[in-house]
Amino acid sequence: MSKLLAFSVAISLSAVAPVRAANEKRVREAVDRAVAYLIANYEFDQDALGWPGSFRGVRDRGMALCGIALIQGKIPADNPVIANMARIIREASIDEDRTVNLALDIIFLANVNDPRDVVLIQSMAVRLIMGQNRAGGWFNYVPTLDALETARMVRILRAVTNTKVDVPKGRPRLDPVIREYLEGKHINQIADSSDWDDNFNTMFATMAIWEARKYGIPGDALNRVQLRFRTSQHGDGGWSFRGSGPSPAPTPGMTCAGIRALTIGDGYQHERIVRSRASDTPSKNNNVAQKPPLEARKDPQILMGLGFLAQTINKNRFGEVRDDLSTLWSIETVAAVLNLESFGGNRLWFDWGCDWLLRSQNADGSFTGKWGKRADTSFALMFLLRANLMRDLTHLLHSNKVIDVVEAPEPAPSPPEKPKETPPAPATEAIMTPMPCQPDFQPCPRSCCQPRQRLGICGFLRRWR
Repeated sequence: MSKLLAFSVAISLSAVAPVRAANEKRVREAVDRAVAYLIANYEFDQDALGWPGSFRGVRDRGMALCGIALIQGKIPADNPVIANMARIIREASIDEDRTVNLALDIIFLANVNDPRDVVLIQSMAVRLIMGQNRAGGWFNYVPTLDALETARMVRILRAVTNTKVDVPKGRPRLDPVIREYLEGKHINQIADSSDWDDNFNTMFATMAIWEARKYGIPGDALNRVQLRFRTSQHGDGGWSFRGSGPSPAPTPGMTCAGIRALTIGDGYQHERIVRSRASDTPSKNNNVAQKPPLEARKDPQILMGLGFLAQTINKNRFGEVRDDLSTLWSIETVAAVLNLESFGGNRLWFDWGCDWLLRSQNADGSFTGKWGKRADTSFALMFLLRANLMRDLTHLLHSNKVIDVVEAPEPAPSPPEKPKETPPAPATEAIMTPMPCQPDFQPCPRSCCQPRQRLGICGFLRRWR
């Protein structure tokens, strides 16, 4: 416990404003070159990350990951490249049956932030939830829609393509037909995959469900994910590729998946508490509102995981891991969500990764790692941008702010007006804008619900690492 306390103090001290050693001008140039590469190559016909093939013959060309990275690179959603990506992904997502592809499609469309996609995102997300197994994880494949529901979703997609949809206030209601997916209707169910799932598929599915909860999707699946990772952590604080059964040694990438899952689980419980306290329900009759909020950075298991990553970065325990760009991106997401600049040592995680990326970028602006140029470039770009795909989770954990989306896009800035000559105003006191507060929360007991057992036709078994 004393070690955890000492590490917690080190984490709190590392959250101060960084003094970056990285050359920011070179970073900006590397970002511009990576963005240019993705814009020029996003239509190249190959599946990102070498995912297993689709039984439905879906060929979305792995665009979602590229699109997410480009949007983080400040390419607007109405840019022709992003608009073309969105069109292809919307059409492909109706038949998509691969876990990671579907999860990335959800995250991409959520970043596009078009109110016309609400029902489509709901359909995708509930199918993803129904692909979760009894162990709280996912395998390569998720349930698909039956013929009638496929036709309905195609009609909905065509109907809203050229229609202006009002931005909903707060979180939209779940479509009644899509709600029936949770009862096993309108979908082709798959066999439980508890014996052959993995934490890589589970990592992306968890991020997608966290994003989709803002579209009216129930978040109970996040409780099951949290239970999965709480019961599968290794003694050294890490997590491995497998979530159940005999597991290989833990790795930095899967440890990031575990930390992120626990942080999302804590954030989901935190959000329920904050929303309950803001509701009209009297506190004495609201058991959720009476619970103290959570703080992920005081979670003992998260601190153990951060200690594992500290050995990765500060002591090179696992050798060179920066050539796996998905691991670099995973470290960025963990550090950004928890508002960390180091993992307890003197080495800043951003400079540690940035130094490698600036030396390894190809002449065409791409990056080469273990996942193919487009995927590796997307991971590297999000790292260099310190993208933080779960900004709402960061705001929630550090300022008690619950973000209800879909929100209206910010209006384009109006051209500046010519200044008018006015007499000088009398001197007034400067108004200081306060920094977001970071209240001291106390942890509360976890609660998890039991998943349902689902039966169906077993999908093709393909082990992917």
